[in-house]
Amino acid sequence: MLKKGLTVNEFYVYREEQRLDGIKPDITVNFSLIGNIIIEIKLSDNPELNKGKAIAYSEKMEKYLSNAHFGYLLIIQSGERKLSKVKFENLQKTYHAKFGNKIEVIEKSLNI
Repeated sequence: MLKKGLTVNEFYVYREEQRLDGIKPDITVNFSLIGNIIIEIKLSDNPELNKGKAIAYSEKMEKYLSNAHFGYLLIIQSGERKLSKVKFENLQKTYHAKFGNKIEVIEKSLNI
């Protein structure tokens, strides 16, 4: 890393950076010691979080990971459109079964 001109504590944040294969992760964080970390953000009412589509969406996340060491699927819970606890836990299980610890599904509740 030091040969590339990066210092030990340096990091860069890119928003919807289009890669050569055409995909655009929401946020890519490049940390000099770790490499790329992908953060994908979805509102809790997004149809891609439903059971059938969640598996298809996980394949999209797999493409994102081709250029990253870790990933996060951040689900924003807001207002009345919250994802039920059962659906959230099922989503976590689906991603853990497919990716192990490489992608973590997390949620943040916003009272807007």
